[in-house]
Amino acid sequence: MFCIASDNNIDEYADSVCEFIRTCVEDVIPIATIKTFPNQKPWIDGSIRVELKARTTAFNQGKVSGNMTEFKQCSYSLRKAIKQAKRQYRDKVESQFNGPDTRGMWQGLQSIMDYRKKSSPVTDQDVLLPGRLNNFFARFEDNTVPLTRPATKTCGLSFTAAEVSKTFERVNASNSIIKFADDTTVVGLITNNDETAYREEVRALGVWCQENNLTLNVNKTKEMIVDFRKQQREHPPIHIDGTVVERVASFKFLGIHITDKLNWSTHTDSIVKKAQQRLFNLRRLKKFVLSPKALTNFYRCTIESILSGCITAWYGNCSALNRKALQRVVRSAQRITGGKLPALQDTYTTRCYRKAIKIIKDINHPSHCLFTPLSSRRRGQYRCIKAGTERLKNSFYLKAIRLLNSHH
Repeated sequence: MFCIASDNNIDEYADSVCEFIRTCVEDVIPIATIKTFPNQKPWIDGSIRVELKARTTAFNQGKVSGNMTEFKQCSYSLRKAIKQAKRQYRDKVESQFNGPDTRGMWQGLQSIMDYRKKSSPVTDQDVLLPGRLNNFFARFEDNTVPLTRPATKTCGLSFTAAEVSKTFERVNASNSIIKFADDTTVVGLITNNDETAYREEVRALGVWCQENNLTLNVNKTKEMIVDFRKQQREHPPIHIDGTVVERVASFKFLGIHITDKLNWSTHTDSIVKKAQQRLFNLRRLKKFVLSPKALTNFYRCTIESILSGCITAWYGNCSALNRKALQRVVRSAQRITGGKLPALQDTYTTRCYRKAIKIIKDINHPSHCLFTPLSSRRRGQYRCIKAGTERLKNSFYLKAIRLLNSHH
């Protein structure tokens, strides 16, 4: 039919068929127009929209007639519908805490808390950038330069875990190299003002990186000196590839703020600030009338995880002022959730004991040798060295040994 009407013209034939298909789609598939607004909440459904329209109509009619009784009834029905929709949405979010759909749970929580992601600004305003990218990725011309000599076969850069461990063995017993992912830390113990072994360790690390086609980012490399002597002396800077390494008073290492005075005020201030920001979200969930169990789960996931991150390393030497600031956050969260929350001191004690048990069971752990059992007459007891300073006494290892001995 379409072929005869088009007189064997392929363009007219294609237009006729496409128009017929479009007409069939419009007749069969219903079309609905839905308006969405930036501040529209996820619990807004069709029943609320119907009640909202009814209230608007009643208001306009009451304005003309002077009788606002119907408007009041519609307003009451609208408030009731909103409460019912919120209750259903809250039950849906709470049910997702026990289900496998964690993505849906977090999306629901973010909608309740009015969470908005930071918009990334456009970093490059160059109008010629799309053309250059298209030329780079979609070019077909051959711009290769002929080789004057045969190309040498090169193998990819690859190392095994054993090769890396062997390479990063310390040169001197007074030094230690800590490797985690792409972070490398060199720790040196300086005795009698002799920094030869420490500087040789840094030099050997730089040479190894050059020989294996690796580059140390000197701009991100920091040096921190911990010196508690009363008579301070000038320390010559460290050079890597002719560039001076920046010396800092504190830096963030694996999420922990370490200072040259080995106090934890900087770290506690940082985590208290983060925890207080998340208390706002917890209050929003409380205002939405979530159950205490859901509020407690949210606290453990987003607030307690921040306060207790690597707590065995720093909490023992925190000052009383810092501990009070941390505990204030826990008490605030406890008032919001309405349930009993564990104190940070109890969390610290429990994790120290568990960590010590894991170290004792793992004979390959670097700190396994620090837990020395006593004689057979005192089975279950471990040797605890004498601490000359309060800092050493409150450190993790001595605290863990005292906990182990107290449990036997």
